[in-house]
Amino acid sequence: MNPNHKKTEQQIALDSKFFDGIEQAKELIAEGQTFVIGVHARPDPDAIGSALALARGLRQIGKDVTVISQDGVPEMCEYLSDTEDVFTAVDIPAFDVAVICDANELGGTGTASDVLKRAKSLLVIDHHIFKLSDAAVSEHERLFEKIHYLVESKAASTAQVVYELLVRIDGIRIDKQMAEQLMAGVVGDTGAFRFSNVDAWVFRTAAALAENGAGVEEAVRGIFDRSLTNARLLGAALLAAQISEDGKVVWSSITMEDFEKFHATDADTDNISNALRDIRGVRVGILFREIEPEQIRISLRSRDGVDVNRIARVFGGGGHMSASGCTVKAPLEDAQRQVLAEVRACMES
Repeated sequence: MNPNHKKTEQQIALDSKFFDGIEQAKELIAEGQTFVIGVHARPDPDAIGSALALARGLRQIGKDVTVISQDGVPEMCEYLSDTEDVFTAVDIPAFDVAVICDANELGGTGTASDVLKRAKSLLVIDHHIFKLSDAAVSEHERLFEKIHYLVESKAASTAQVVYELLVRIDGIRIDKQMAEQLMAGVVGDTGAFRFSNVDAWVFRTAAALAENGAGVEEAVRGIFDRSLTNARLLGAALLAAQISEDGKVVWSSITMEDFEKFHATDADTDNISNALRDIRGVRVGILFREIEPEQIRISLRSRDGVDVNRIARVFGGGGHMSASGCTVKAPLEDAQRQVLAEVRACMES
């Protein structure tokens, strides 16, 4: 156990329930020997980094760990250690404990849920606004003998929650590889420390990870350096961008034709919505991605306190206050009209 953890608790100034939750998570971990760790579909650096660091820590204390991801490892995370240990499917019949990282219900993990369901107990580690549907609660209670939710929405990243857990487990040492994995989560979910969710807790975690060998520059380059295809898509999105009369909302779209023209994949759209939001004077940036003729994936990014999570939830999505997403089953123009109406309503309320 980290001897400084008491000081950390005082510095973070979190509700004592969070640290009580860590103790309960430790008990669940102590009881298990075989673990499967799953992440949400289309995982980001926070999901992958948190899962890999947790897996590495559990292996230090002799646990058998499998990491599962429906969509594998995104290109921006390939610089991290242990990515070769992330599987899209496994034939292991049973596990003691399933862990969900960076999501709070089985449904968010896509096909990985088929593997997670093979466990006796469930541990959820997350930082998203926590509100499970009745259906999700019912499914969890039906499938698992024990369930524990270690969720802290005050954290900017799940990596911070995982770090606080790992440093409190006897026998686990944050090595350089784990520090780099967790740093990816912190850097990714704070936009390289530029988002409004950055606070003292973020910097304290980053400093601790840096002391254990993680470099910020490596994480920033790995996550935010653009491929040529991504740069071309960004150029197309900026050329097509539209702005509201008051200059506070910018939106653009990438069509199926654009994907075909640039030989792009959905992963090549990473960080384009951030670029729209980063235009001077803009409070909300929106990217509409045409996946099919009547299936539009929407990425919403905001600053200055605009809650885009509230907007995404209207359409069955979610995420963070300043970074959320959803999917609308409608033609592109109809999807734009519906989402922009909700954005206006949110900003006027």
